[in-house]
Amino acid sequence: MQLDKEEGQRRKDRGIKRAIDHASDEWRVAALNMVRAWAAGPGRRRKVGVFAFETVREWALERGLPPPPDHHAWGGIAQYACRLGIIKFTGKYVPAASPRTHGHAVRLYTVGGSA
Repeated sequence: MQLDKEEGQRRKDRGIKRAIDHASDEWRVAALNMVRAWAAGPGRRRKVGVFAFETVREWALERGLPPPPDHHAWGGIAQYACRLGIIKFTGKYVPAASPRTHGHAVRLYTVGGSA
């Protein structure tokens, strides 16, 4: 087996796209609105600093957003939120806290200027 970082990224992106495509338009809109609401929370930028997206996911689920058909769809929501400037990737990673994520590295974000 030959290592190929670019191919690995392409496969990751295809998987996220497949997962987000399986979620309904209504879910995608609702999830992105939850990210906006979380980021715009009172004093969020000042209080939170850096965060893993799993923090936002749990917050949204606790407030009634149903889970997507495939939990990888959350990666697509994080990507959309970054493109819109709601959150920003810091370039850093930490081990995930969610048991379902099996402790693999997850990205750290800050609240963006469009929150």
